[in-house]
Amino acid sequence: LLYRAPELLRAGPTATVPGTPKGDVYSFGIVLYEIFTRRGPFGEIECTPMECLKRVLNPLDPNTPFRPAIQPLETSFDCVRDCLKECWAERPEDRPDFKTIRNRLRVLRKGMRPNIFDNMMAMMEKYANNLEQLVDERTDQLQEEKKKTEALLLEMLPRPVAEQLKRGHKVEAESYDLVTIYFSDIVGFTSMSAESTPLQVVDFLNDLYTCFDSIIGHYDVYKVETIGDAYMVVSGLPIRNGLIHAAEIASMSLQLLEAVAEFKIRHRPNDRLYLRIGIHSGPVCAGVVGLKMPRYCLFGDTVNTASRMESTGQPLKIHCSLQTKEILDSLGGYQFQERGLVPMKGKGDQRTFWLVGEDPDARARRTKERTERRGSRALNKYLGMLKSVTNLPGVRSSLKSRSLGLPRGSLPRSSSLESPKRLRFASGAMLEQHRYHRYSDDALMEVISDSSIRRSDYSISDGAEDITASCPCIEHLGTDPPADPAYLLTNGPTVTTPLLNNSIAT
Repeated sequence: LLYRAPELLRAGPTATVPGTPKGDVYSFGIVLYEIFTRRGPFGEIECTPMECLKRVLNPLDPNTPFRPAIQPLETSFDCVRDCLKECWAERPEDRPDFKTIRNRLRVLRKGMRPNIFDNMMAMMEKYANNLEQLVDERTDQLQEEKKKTEALLLEMLPRPVAEQLKRGHKVEAESYDLVTIYFSDIVGFTSMSAESTPLQVVDFLNDLYTCFDSIIGHYDVYKVETIGDAYMVVSGLPIRNGLIHAAEIASMSLQLLEAVAEFKIRHRPNDRLYLRIGIHSGPVCAGVVGLKMPRYCLFGDTVNTASRMESTGQPLKIHCSLQTKEILDSLGGYQFQERGLVPMKGKGDQRTFWLVGEDPDARARRTKERTERRGSRALNKYLGMLKSVTNLPGVRSSLKSRSLGLPRGSLPRSSSLESPKRLRFASGAMLEQHRYHRYSDDALMEVISDSSIRRSDYSISDGAEDITASCPCIEHLGTDPPADPAYLLTNGPTVTTPLLNNSIAT
């Protein structure tokens, strides 16, 4: 019905004539619109088919009949747009006949060959080019969704663990000799929840944990989990950092207490938030648990002790164990107040301390060292990537190696650099023409691999800039030694492309 002329729709099923030539012209206009826009009968108009039919029968403005949007055809031929408007005319007598339509669209056939085989090949080539564009678009969408999935995975797991899972490797449980664990709890959260609506509780926790997450992002720590009002953070895993983990947790705890003092509860602005913190250092075992919803979990007595340090603490204070205090004393710059012996379930009486402050000079020094460590890790990661690329056997100095270390195209094409190839070149006129027509029908140069030679295990994917197999300025493919990664990082890769000797035989 979407292709049926308005006058035939208004006649309804009681019409004596099922169709008319002028009605066919209207239907042809709808089909022509679909061909040129590659969309539905009415394009991307946000209407259901029944709503479209109602608007065709009874337009909102009697002087402006409801028709498909013409904006998608702004880059099309003028004759096509004019022909569509005439075919869609509200009055049947204003529509042209098919002979007139054929004459007006004759310009579209300009350049077409009378040979049916040539026309079929041209149509297939046009269809293939369109498919390539569609594949590129779908690939870009797939890459975007992949990035979102990876970002979600990195939120759930530490980056090194997530990288192993992405490669399909099994993440084995690992033991760590010494880490520092942080636990915190909101004092009076149960009574506050009972006096608030569920939505208010969710908003409160979201605001609080957003504040916490923004702070811990500046430290070398990993947030393990949040259970209700409980907040668990660890430092020293999955990447070991010596004894710095205790200082990272201690400095982070002090900054969290400062942030809590300024925090405002939206639905209870007059109430003050009381945070209770406990920290402890010791050995743990860590691993990924679960398949459908993988979680990075910590196991060991250190976790239980850190939880006991938090539960036996006091509001707005940092309860510190003797083990953590000794590590912080060796690092220097922290102030403590001894609490004394505290009974703990399953532990007996434990000597504990309050962490009350940090020297400003020591804090500034640690902040500077933390920034330098992050910069060093980023540099080492980049140099490692360059080494993995430049140490590949068979990497040669040619235009084909330009894409090494650079982002790959959306449709990479793998070709071995070790298999013998025969190069066939085109004439100079074809080369000049190809400068302006990248996807020319005529192949400038064909790279033909000998199928009898086994392909190398080391293949290099050409980027989008090398999607054509033409490279008319290569004289030879020589083997160059790998470049120094530090030099590449400073100056970038260099590519030598000597001019081709015209005397080379095909």
